[in-house]
Amino acid sequence: MIFIIVALFHPNINAATLIEFDEPYLIVEEAGVKYNGYYSLSLPAVDGVRASASCRFFFKSENRSASGARFKINTFFTADSYKHRRILEDLPGELLIDGDSWTIQMEEVPGGCLTAAGGGFQKDDAIPNIIQKRTPIVGILIAKKKTHFYDVKNIKFVKRRGFLIPGDVIIALNKKDDFYFVRFLNDQSDELSTGWVKMSDTMSPFLE
Repeated sequence: MIFIIVALFHPNINAATLIEFDEPYLIVEEAGVKYNGYYSLSLPAVDGVRASASCRFFFKSENRSASGARFKINTFFTADSYKHRRILEDLPGELLIDGDSWTIQMEEVPGGCLTAAGGGFQKDDAIPNIIQKRTPIVGILIAKKKTHFYDVKNIKFVKRRGFLIPGDVIIALNKKDDFYFVRFLNDQSDELSTGWVKMSDTMSPFLE
């Protein structure tokens, strides 16, 4: 019900499409003819089995091939924006699209991504991801600072105890006044949170 109500406030603000896969830790924002994406999974240590592991990276697509099914991508990491990314951690790769089967592959993968937390991105061994859902969204955003969730009560935004920390990646589903209605997946606990956040507390990690 809340999604229907939100859409009525701003029926035409969705500027992108969220693509979700059978691998819940990978999300992609389709914006025009380009794709922006994020993968994040952290696993705790298991005594006698494995050390703690974490695989996180963003990616931006570049030019598509003549066939339209192969994109060059640049993978990067940032707690801010692409412009202020850690350039030395940039790694090239490819996004291969075959219908609903999408594969990200790289000659060299980001740190931690060859562990159990990795999504299978090594070239020649990359694992396809199958599209499960497409949803109109505002975009994939990042929290710039400690960012509180809000609820709407009696037409007013009321602050909650829950909050995001700087660098948390969220999906902005809609907006009202100066707030976004967002979704956040904690990649360590798999806990899903939704709520309103101030637009001024967020930014796009893909800004150049």
